[in-house]
Amino acid sequence: PANASGTWQWSLAAGGAMRGYEVAFEQSFQMLAGVPAVAGRRARLENARVRGDGVAFTLVAEIDGRETRHEFSGRLTGDMISGTATVAGVPQEWRALRVARGNMHTGAARAVAPNRD
Repeated sequence: PANASGTWQWSLAAGGAMRGYEVAFEQSFQMLAGVPAVAGRRARLENARVRGDGVAFTLVAEIDGRETRHEFSGRLTGDMISGTATVAGVPQEWRALRVARGNMHTGAARAVAPNRD
């Protein structure tokens, strides 16, 4: 799968206002984990995964006092993911930019050079 690890940022209209989003993804094979924030407030990440260059995940965030589902799907190219975000059932174009790279965990053992003092 493509490497989606790192910190991603974007803005979207939600609840009648533009809001800033950020998530720092950690990736292990196709699975993504992380703690997202919407307008500086912590949100919940669900069903986050990578398939080939496709990235899909759901955020659940409180918007105007109500839990609101945000469903994201897109294609990863370099340091950008572009696709569709569906917020409270309303689809819109979405583009996220990677502002910091992360490490992809593949479970492979790392070779450690012997200490030659």
